[in-house]
Amino acid sequence: MIQSIKNQLMITEGAADQIQLILENDFTLGGKVFRITIDGKGCDGFTYATGFTNADENDTVITSRETRVHIDPFTAFYLKKGALDYGFDTQGSEDGFIVTNFDQGNFEGKFWKDNEGLEPTF
Repeated sequence: MIQSIKNQLMITEGAADQIQLILENDFTLGGKVFRITIDGKGCDGFTYATGFTNADENDTVITSRETRVHIDPFTAFYLKKGALDYGFDTQGSEDGFIVTNFDQGNFEGKFWKDNEGLEPTF
């Protein structure tokens, strides 16, 4: 069952435009969805990965600016408030999607040993 959440993840105009541009111009992505996942965990909190994958019935779906972003249940548990942006570095080669978790400070260090309620109960 796909869930829809509004106003939890802000999708900037730049990110929405870039997702639409990629989907419209890459024929290999037919039927794929844009997804945010937790990529790792370090002392500063989580790192995130973005990309195009198949939809899953358990996804949380955020819709903004006519753009849909899918998040798996594990990632959605930790990324409740945040922003998705697209950075374009005209001076270098640092282009890409930027995920900001507004609650990132809660997940620094070994937070699961010291904080009740921050570990998902799947």
